[in-house]
Amino acid sequence: MFQKGEPRPENAGRTKGTPNKRTTELLDILKELGCNPFEFQALVITEKLVDRDGELVAVTLDQRIICARDLAPYLLPKQKAIEVSGSLTVNVTPAEQAAEQSIEAVFQDLTKDAKHQLLSEQTS
Repeated sequence: MFQKGEPRPENAGRTKGTPNKRTTELLDILKELGCNPFEFQALVITEKLVDRDGELVAVTLDQRIICARDLAPYLLPKQKAIEVSGSLTVNVTPAEQAAEQSIEAVFQDLTKDAKHQLLSEQTS
């Protein structure tokens, strides 16, 4: 028996992967009804969903996207954010450095010309 302050016994609790009662009941009901939500969503995504008369059901793009989005976590691993630390060194070639300086010089000339033009317009 569990005592407060004592470590949990090794074999205590449900074993990993054992479904709970509610999940088991739900799966049994779905099986009885012949209902497979994953199959249904796959039919919606591929536009192959048919009604009871065997007629194709019109599916909108929004409905297809919603089904694809809802199925994705079951098919693909969830991506986690990656934290990056440290420093980054960028090597700039002499040609890139010269191009950057040329662009800076052109920018300086343009801003100088624009300032002169504004000043001349204000004084006239």
